[in-house]
Amino acid sequence: MKSVFVTLIIIVAVAISTSCNSSSTNETANTTTSDDTASNQQAAEKDASPAYSNQPDYPYEPAEVKISGKITTEIFFGPPGFGENPETDKKEEQYLLVLDKPINVITKDDSNESKYKISKIQLLYNKDAVDMAKYSGSTVLLTGTFFSAHTGHHHTEILMDVTKVER
Repeated sequence: MKSVFVTLIIIVAVAISTSCNSSSTNETANTTTSDDTASNQQAAEKDASPAYSNQPDYPYEPAEVKISGKITTEIFFGPPGFGENPETDKKEEQYLLVLDKPINVITKDDSNESKYKISKIQLLYNKDAVDMAKYSGSTVLLTGTFFSAHTGHHHTEILMDVTKVER
């Protein structure tokens, strides 16, 4: 008896799927990829949500931006397992900028995904030009460019390549 119900459910599901697919073939001009749909949904959420609209928008690189916050440090797991094997994984101390108020980092093209409610940014900088340790615990104004995380060493959604630090 169970197998009869399962078979009926499968037949109905296939019929519905076939019906939906045949009616959508005439609408190919209006179809979008799942990435486009996610981007459109995120943009709609930003437009509809007062929580997003109260936050300032910043662009991705190559645009240079200025932003303030408090410099802190945090320890993250590194290679080889990036946290899968805490006993053997290296520990990486990273400098972060903790923002007073969250921000949005918005893209105008397909090179990055817009990110919302960013409150912590990992900092990358030239160690010969900037002594970040002397700013730890301080509120600073940073100049640099934003980019998205793309390696295991990137521990926040958005990172900043810092070119200048001011107290």
